[in-house]
Amino acid sequence: MLQWFTPAPWKTTNAELDVRPGGSNLIVAFMTAVLTFAPEGDGTRYTARLRHWSESDREAHEEMGFHHGWGAVTDQLIAAILPLGSTADAATG
Repeated sequence: MLQWFTPAPWKTTNAELDVRPGGSNLIVAFMTAVLTFAPEGDGTRYTARLRHWSESDREAHEEMGFHHGWGAVTDQLIAAILPLGSTADAATG
């Protein structure tokens, strides 16, 4: 999560994850993020829902490139997990 959740050059400073069904997550930023991962066909649907603490936080997030940033975050997530797929394939191969 620390590797991919915030688009460069910004950083996520703390992320605590319990990825089991019903688990909880804590991500320190100027917003609350609810991330879900669900099976879909041969892949996984990734959904991010955000709530900002204030209108000014939302505006600051937009000025930082919010919409473009989420695309960058998704690309960083893919880059972080691609090596894991090849490792899993080798382990089960």
